[in-house]
This record gives sequence, structure tokens and C-alpha cells, in this order.
Amino acid sequence: MTWGRLLWGGALFFWLVGCGAPGPTAVSPTPLPLFPPPDLTGDPVHGQTLYERRVLGSGAPGCVTCHSLAPDVVLVGPSHFGLADRVAQMAPEQDAALYLWQSIVDPSAHITEGFNASDMYGQYATQLTAQEVADLVAYMLTLRE
Repeated sequence: MTWGRLLWGGALFFWLVGCGAPGPTAVSPTPLPLFPPPDLTGDPVHGQTLYERRVLGSGAPGCVTCHSLAPDVVLVGPSHFGLADRVAQMAPEQDAALYLWQSIVDPSAHITEGFNASDMYGQYATQLTAQEVADLVAYMLTLRE
């Protein structure tokens, strides 16, 4: 066997091993709770930046992928035009920030009429940080008619 074949064979072996079955995977992060930490304050400016991304850092779809900010325009989920006003009407007995937090971390917690919980991406509770959810909520509370 020549040195060239030996080197190519070794390189091929290590390449195939590197492309094989993955090693141990990281354990999924603990899902965010249904109630935000009491000392957490959201930043609406950062929330808007997150909201407007098509894909979030974890590969999750960004809000604008499925929600419009135009009145009565449905993409996948309901329009978020005037969302802060509507949340106050839909759940007057509940804090609007808590309602939105729960809607993000548990899509089945509050379902807008005409939509299904399965319409909403269901992994934000493990793919976003508590601060990111708080920032998104702070921004969504600025969405008024």
C-alpha cells in the first residue's frame, strides 16, 4: 500500500466517523414556567428586534413568520394589530403581561377563537430564555390600535 492511499484512507475514515451518529446530545433545557419570575423586567426595544426576526437564534420561527401587524391580516396565526387592546378585552380578569407570557410558553393556555393550539409553534418554552420572553411581552404590550 502506498503512503498516498494510506493517507486518503485515514482521512476518509476520520471524515466518515465525524459524519456518523452524533455523540451524546445535550439534555433539553428545563421549560420556562407558566409564571414569569417576579423580578424580571422586559425591554420592549429588544422585544421588537426579536419579534421582527424571521428565525430566532435557536431555529424557532420568529413572530413575524406567522403573525401580521396589519389589521385583519392572517398569516398562520391571528394578526397582532392592536394586540395589547384585544388582550385586555379577551381576559379582563387577568394581567395582560401574564396572558401573553403564558401564550408564548404554553400555546394551549389561551387559544384565540378560530385557531388551534397546534397552529402555534410549541417549543418556545425550551428555546427562548425568560428574558427573551419578557422582552417579547413588553413589546407586544405596545401593540395598540
